[in-house]
Amino acid sequence: MEENKPQLLVVDDELGMREGVRRIFTMEGYDVTVAENGTEGIARGSEREFDVAVIDLKMPDHDGVTVLRRLREIHPDTEYLIITAFAGIDTAVEATKHGAYTYIPKPFTPDQIVFEVNRALGKRRLTLETRALRAEQERRLLEISQEKSRLRTIINSIDDAVFVTNLEDEIVLANPQTRALFNFPATIKAGDKISDILPPEVIDLIHEAQEKTRQDIELVSHEWEMKSDLELVVQMKTAPVKDSGGGIVGFVTTIQDVTQLKRLDMQKSQFVSMVAHELKAPVAAVSGYLETMHDKLLGEDIGQYEKMIGRSRDRLQ
Repeated sequence: MEENKPQLLVVDDELGMREGVRRIFTMEGYDVTVAENGTEGIARGSEREFDVAVIDLKMPDHDGVTVLRRLREIHPDTEYLIITAFAGIDTAVEATKHGAYTYIPKPFTPDQIVFEVNRALGKRRLTLETRALRAEQERRLLEISQEKSRLRTIINSIDDAVFVTNLEDEIVLANPQTRALFNFPATIKAGDKISDILPPEVIDLIHEAQEKTRQDIELVSHEWEMKSDLELVVQMKTAPVKDSGGGIVGFVTTIQDVTQLKRLDMQKSQFVSMVAHELKAPVAAVSGYLETMHDKLLGEDIGQYEKMIGRSRDRLQ
């Protein structure tokens, strides 16, 4: 048996019919298995899954509908065709009610049965492909859901405010710190407009940063004093989110509270200024003493100059 060949099961108690169908479909490229009665047909059809099964309606042990019903319980995706010399509306309804793809009245030509079996094979392949595509889609959706869950966990664990927006300025993802930073009363949801959440000044800075990222600048940083007198200072960083082709599909913005850093910078500046002043005063005094000595403003009294040198030494200590 070649796995790439369509698999066909033929169940018929008439040897001539059974062998004739086998020869026709062997020539059509099918791998054909035959069974001489309903009992053997159920056994053969239960062993493995066939693409199509052609079953005679009238057989001495089990009729075709019984064989159909038993095999469909095991392999519901196989397409089943009923062949019968007693064709009629009742036969068709009974067969299709139990899952037959169609029925073929005897006598039939080789072209007729090849057409019907090939049509059934096409339907089975379409069913299997659709199922495979659906399974792949569900798998990818699950992966996306899991990835979003992991991403949300990471973003929520960041102390800074982090939010992702699409090109329509709609929130795609935002952590709780974003809501806390801007005192937004409600939970931020996907699809919310940033104009409903952020102050106009922040939106202007974000738009300015977004425009710069469109000019191939990968990261744009801004500093903004949200509250005066260094009560609240934040640093905003915006970067583009790109698809696999390099096109921008959105933006990610982080907002960090740098108030303490700015206060430390101010304290450092004040300290340096104070130290500079303290250093400058004795140096200026020593400079004045040196000028006095150089110009001999105190005459020729060496003792006076020695006193000046002593004072200069004391100033520098």
